Amino acid sequence: MEKLLKQYESVFSRNSGKGCLNAKSVYSYTKGTGKVCFCAPHAVRSFVHKEEKARDIGTGAIVRYLGEQQKFSTIVRNKFVPYKEMISDFILNNKLEKYFFFDIHGMKVHKNFDLAIGTGYLPKEKYGVVLEKIKELCRKYQIKYRVNFPQYNGKIGLTGRLQKATGRANVVQLEFSPIYRDIEKPFIQEKTIPFLTELGYFIDDKGVKEC
Repeated sequence: MEKLLKQYESVFSRNSGKGCLNAKSVYSYTKGTGKVCFCAPHAVRSFVHKEEKARDIGTGAIVRYLGEQQKFSTIVRNKFVPYKEMISDFILNNKLEKYFFFDIHGMKVHKNFDLAIGTGYLPKEKYGVVLEKIKELCRKYQIKYRVNFPQYNGKIGLTGRLQKATGRANVVQLEFSPIYRDIEKPFIQEKTIPFLTELGYFIDDKGVKEC
């Protein structure tokens, strides 16, 4: 797994984190076999608030692994462009909103938690069984978490924008601390990817409508 993750991450880290500048499109969509789509909107540098935003290191490699090795659907940012290009627009323009989305991001180090779970503009009660499963898996993998921590509640970005457009509770933002995205550390193989894989298969088994 480590070799594959390093291989994947090298694609996103090229050109000083701007990715593959000659890619045909900003985002790539890969169709999987189930109802879940993992997204990495900041796998490479992006343009936010009229300036470049650093990439969320490791998120592209994680999502690509989930797509190629676990066969989930994925959407990943391929390259930097000097203008705002929203992943929510890509999803809506390509009529991909049928999925249950996990919006994967990276956050800075926090003293009391390693994963921030954001339900955007919708109350956490709307996510019922999904949120309970996330909490259960956090306990299993000993991942300290917070739900709707103000800085990472999901209102800004894919989660909030997609909720506004569809009114559906079919997207959750997950922000991992650096150590859970570091391909040189064991956490990514022992916790992050198994956690996300189990979560994805759970949603596949339950079905989007039930969530």
